[in-house]
Amino acid sequence: MEINDKRALFRFVMPVALENFSSVLIAMVLSAIIGTISYSALAATSTANLVITLYSSLFSLLTVGSAVITARLVGANDRAEASRTVEQTIFLTIVLSGADGALSGAGISADAAADAQRRGSAVS
Repeated sequence: MEINDKRALFRFVMPVALENFSSVLIAMVLSAIIGTISYSALAATSTANLVITLYSSLFSLLTVGSAVITARLVGANDRAEASRTVEQTIFLTIVLSGADGALSGAGISADAAADAQRRGSAVS
């Protein structure tokens, strides 16, 4: 690998590495701040951070895979197929995000119904 290739690779890798580092740093700072409030708040924040990290990793997997396929197609001068790949990735991201939102909403509704039932009131 030539020096110019290494520099080009470094230019592409650095933003991704900084984004991952900043996500971890933000979660650590947030946990430190919330930890001063209460242990239960810290536990809730830590649990939420795990779920957020899972979803972020899944969508990053989709993005990186799509970027590799798109780059190969652009390199092969198959712009039509590259465009189709990008469109499919956007569509899949919207579908998965919608499904996640629906499942999260169902979980929130189920939690609200369970809380209302414990209190002896009805949820409409």
